[in-house]
Amino acid sequence: MLQDKGTDQRQGGPNLLTVGLGQVTEQDLIASTRTYYVQTRVSATIGVAGGTTDATSIANRGSVLALLDEVILNEAGSVAGRLDARALGVFNEIAAPKDLSSRATRLTSADLGVGTYTIEESVYYNVALGALLRKSGEVSYVPKSAMARFFLQYRTVGAASVHDRLYVGGDRVVTVSALDAEVVQHHDNVSSKSAMPVFMSGYRQVANEVISGTVTDFEIELNTQYPVCALLVQQISGEIEVDDIITKISLIGPNRNPIPDRIAAATYADLVSRRFAGNLPAGYLPIVFVGGGNLSDMYNPAMNPRIRLRVDAAVSASAGTSSIRVWAWELYTRAGLTAPIPAAILAQ
Repeated sequence: MLQDKGTDQRQGGPNLLTVGLGQVTEQDLIASTRTYYVQTRVSATIGVAGGTTDATSIANRGSVLALLDEVILNEAGSVAGRLDARALGVFNEIAAPKDLSSRATRLTSADLGVGTYTIEESVYYNVALGALLRKSGEVSYVPKSAMARFFLQYRTVGAASVHDRLYVGGDRVVTVSALDAEVVQHHDNVSSKSAMPVFMSGYRQVANEVISGTVTDFEIELNTQYPVCALLVQQISGEIEVDDIITKISLIGPNRNPIPDRIAAATYADLVSRRFAGNLPAGYLPIVFVGGGNLSDMYNPAMNPRIRLRVDAAVSASAGTSSIRVWAWELYTRAGLTAPIPAAILAQ
């Protein structure tokens, strides 16, 4: 958890939302304080019935987050950040001091047949950066206006997509009931003017490339705008996470090459997994710039304006369109709402 020891961190909520499939559900947040993160505990009851053939395997790790297409931060009708809930969950994992997935209830291979199953999991928007940054107390989120509406939106998949989001194969009918979200906002009780953060944290998609054939040394330019703490490469085929699209990966820029030589994707995933206490799911390749705790290690697009992901890739063996999506976890400043960056932080 991010803590500012000079203030009293409080919780707004919990607020319980009933979330419908194929809808956008909104939760208002307190705009007049600094928000450290918003925790959403999502739960659902899954019913499997009808048909004659069980699924062959579980999709998307059996996570209830697969039922959320997007988590969107909105300020007065303007989108301030948005990303796939599954990717947000993985961002949480790579920054966590311990394995968050151990507290989730997911579908397993024992849940392929007819039955009723309950799944639940927490996801954190603007999750604590403490495992990545040594001085993380200066990072929080302050809206542009304390008077304007500030809220999170949860965009869910349609009923027709539920089967393919949770199962592979089979002809059973999969339904969702009691899809709920419990929302808790962790914030200060001080006004934004009396205690400004140094940085704000946010998420954006910076690339979405469809892979239609076998490619070698294929470059994907990343649309970064702010200093980047981490990138998350997500491999998707149709509705599900896969790990067989990218075979080799590198990351290059004009003045800095974070991954200079193409390395086997499986080898890179193993290397990254050992650096974090969290559980790195298959199909995700995080590129973390501040893993040593230094803000000065952030990737700054002002100094390196063209950063490219270079991959060897092929169409997934799984059904559906094969895509490589890249999400950025950025830190940025906002005039009048963030404090000057202390020299001590820049000198870390």
